[in-house]
Amino acid sequence: MTQFEKDIYRYTRNALNRTITRCAREQRELIRAEYALPPKKIRSLTKVYRAKQDKLVASIKNLKVKLSINNFRRVQTKQGVRVHIAKGKSLFFKGAFLGVRKGESKKDNKSGFMATRYANAQTHGFELSESSINSYKNYTNKPRSDRVYYFKTKEFSLIALEKTKTLQKKAITIFEEELAKE
Repeated sequence: MTQFEKDIYRYTRNALNRTITRCAREQRELIRAEYALPPKKIRSLTKVYRAKQDKLVASIKNLKVKLSINNFRRVQTKQGVRVHIAKGKSLFFKGAFLGVRKGESKKDNKSGFMATRYANAQTHGFELSESSINSYKNYTNKPRSDRVYYFKTKEFSLIALEKTKTLQKKAITIFEEELAKE
């Protein structure tokens, strides 16, 4: 391989890596616009693969996990729980409650996990997963209630995929800009 070919290869790799970095940042910002997740949480669910010396491929992979509604800010009232999904957007879940795990104390009406006893509760697009809660006050192994339901979002990879579709066209122009810098 001649020096010219090595330089072209290096320039392309550098432009590709800068492009994937900018696209990953924009994807995180688009996700945060719709879901008020902390940046650290989004980074932990996203893996950026950069181009290497021997491989000119860069990609963003997202985990296929469903996020719990406990990742969002919640406030319990007498009628239910208000969840702040994004800036200026909150949802009210009637009949939902915040509970605490064994060994923890409920400091205020904002801490604990969120659940509901009603399978037909209004979910606002969230999915319900079934479980049970054990009483730790008298510590009996029998469940406190027959069933409770936890709220979960759709898979994070699907949330990110919706945002990626808008970035695909933009990624080409970003790559062209970055390649022109070399």
